[in-house]
Amino acid sequence: MTIPTLTIRAHAQLAANVGPIVEVRIGGLAVGQFEVRSWVVQDFTVPAPGLRAGVQVEVVYLNEDFIAGQDRNLFVAYISDGTDFVSPSQPGVLFDRGQGPAAFDGQNVVPGTQALYEGGALRLTWPASGTAAASDGLMDASRFLQQASFGPTRAEAERVATLGYTGWINEQLALPVVPSYLPYIQSKYNVGASNLPPNSANYTPDWVTQKFWSNAVTASDQLRKRTSHALHSIFVTSLVDSNLFHHARAHAQYLDTLDRLAFGNFRELIEEVALSPVMGIYLSHMRNPKEDPATHRMPDENFARELMQLFTIGLHELNPDGTPR
Repeated sequence: MTIPTLTIRAHAQLAANVGPIVEVRIGGLAVGQFEVRSWVVQDFTVPAPGLRAGVQVEVVYLNEDFIAGQDRNLFVAYISDGTDFVSPSQPGVLFDRGQGPAAFDGQNVVPGTQALYEGGALRLTWPASGTAAASDGLMDASRFLQQASFGPTRAEAERVATLGYTGWINEQLALPVVPSYLPYIQSKYNVGASNLPPNSANYTPDWVTQKFWSNAVTASDQLRKRTSHALHSIFVTSLVDSNLFHHARAHAQYLDTLDRLAFGNFRELIEEVALSPVMGIYLSHMRNPKEDPATHRMPDENFARELMQLFTIGLHELNPDGTPR
């Protein structure tokens, strides 16, 4: 007899280099446990004995924590047995908030969500075969949104299935560019001296991270935000750097720049990144003096190296077929 399996598609934010620990329960019995360590969505499969229509399925987030400024979070795209596909945010799914026994006490229960910022148990009743399954088109749309956005909702997957990929992309491209990071950080600064760096009681660079997660969950221009995030994974800057730690507003403006240029000209993007004060601080080329043979002074080549090695062509120029030129 073949034991069915259950696939949980998820990604995560780590804290102290530890990802969310997830336990899957069917009919109240634990059937599998795994750690989600990647920001990129992945499939996690557990055996699912006893899985049938009407049985209770729980996806439990066990180790929510906030450590040294890092917030551990879990994001669940969907749960599937290969035929049926259930989104955590669809009607009927609940989230029982709390750690340990509190995740199963039926108290502090809210509607289900794909973004788990606190510990607890996603709880659902497994549907009769075919009643929650997306059509092939809806499944394809959901997978497309895993790549083109920060994760699908059922409503958005249905829109993609209706509009088609090209229609959805064109709709996204037409959305206006609206700065989000800088206005949010400025609103924090406007509170007054208690929020102003470098010596205030309340200042934290985590404000920028908070706005990132807010954008990822709620922004309508998902394709731009996902593209901008990919660009920032290449044109890296970080407030973890001690030289940037107190410059949340400047870093916010840098992220808004990546948003603005996400669909634009790559040459223009390179130039704005090179002239950004944030990048100038992060890769140490701000106020970089030129070579002086008389004093044997050499310029700081940190940014120049990254410009070639990471940002553009790499260490070796390549032919179209990928062979070194």
